[in-house]
Amino acid sequence: TLALHDALPIYTAVTFNGTDEYVDCGTLGDFGSSIGNNGFTLEAWVKSHFGSPSEWIMGKFNSTGPRIELFTDSGSIKLAIEDNNGNYTNLSPPAGGKLDDTSWHHVVVTWTPDDPKTAKLYKDGAYIGAFYETTGVWASTSFSNFTKKFFIGAYGNDDVAAGFWHGTIDEAAIYIRVLSGMEIMSHYLVGTGSTDPIF
Repeated sequence: TLALHDALPIYTAVTFNGTDEYVDCGTLGDFGSSIGNNGFTLEAWVKSHFGSPSEWIMGKFNSTGPRIELFTDSGSIKLAIEDNNGNYTNLSPPAGGKLDDTSWHHVVVTWTPDDPKTAKLYKDGAYIGAFYETTGVWASTSFSNFTKKFFIGAYGNDDVAAGFWHGTIDEAAIYIRVLSGMEIMSHYLVGTGSTDPIF
């Protein structure tokens, strides 16, 4: 499990201006080479101010090597994934997969290499449904460690920040495995103060 404990201090939300503010998480160690076997989970509490049609919660992109981006497009939660072979998928959300207000929401995305064209979306502890593919064809799955930086509150485009988030992000975390639905619900309930941690 890789959680970005040092990136966003626990119980301390970070507000981004939508112009030039972001958190630099570095290259995430062996995360890139591990997800080809283990899959991954992206998690964060987010609050949007609707500063622009497209805003990035977290991600990285570079001209060579893996790509992972979690972002909103006119309020719809989207996920983009690309591996070393250029296999690329732009996943659009199921019904209910929107951030269309200025309230806090717990957003979790899980992805497994066993089914690379789909990913699961959870919002406020509940399973919303599977993303569906809008572009991309996967012949094989190959990932390597990132050589470019991963950002929160933006995405790293060859280490240059872009797609800035206008709003607040808290408890951002990345896992080198797929969290279960029970774990995700537990994280949501802890975040709302409804229960002590179960996992």
